[in-house]
Amino acid sequence: MTTRVKVLLVIFAAVAAIYGASLYFSWGGAPQLLGIQASDARFTPLDVDSPALKGYLLQRIRDFKYSGRHDNIFVYRAPRQPAPVVPVRDPNLPPDPPPGPPPLVLPYRFFGYVMNLPSGNRRGFFQNGEDIFIAAEGETLQNRFRVLRITNNSAEVEELASGRRATVQIEEAPPIA
Repeated sequence: MTTRVKVLLVIFAAVAAIYGASLYFSWGGAPQLLGIQASDARFTPLDVDSPALKGYLLQRIRDFKYSGRHDNIFVYRAPRQPAPVVPVRDPNLPPDPPPGPPPLVLPYRFFGYVMNLPSGNRRGFFQNGEDIFIAAEGETLQNRFRVLRITNNSAEVEELASGRRATVQIEEAPPIA
């Protein structure tokens, strides 16, 4: 044998001895229980009137038939949708009232206002395409809409023909290209 092989064998034997000693000392003793041990308390049996098995309860469990959904819980599927319930209308009830008018859609974009400090009057800036309109509270826009109120972040507008009202939130002006 060469000296190199002898050195390797000595190193292997030392490592095996250290490993064996660590196993021996870690598993050597009995496990130590901390706290109260089971043998510290005195055993007292439960006070039971009749310790016999209740066969009728066991039979009830055996005879039970599951009536729920029989899905495989290990396979994902979308939950089943219950059948839609169609409400039955009572013929003696009056018919539903017709739906109201659609919400008012303004062709204008409210992008700012200016306020006269001594009088408190506000004038709003509205844009329709490339056209810009300036209207004070109470004035009309293109003889179609009346500006009712201008606040810090919105303007309330009323359509003259139908009396419907809408609130337009202030929008930031797009950057000039």
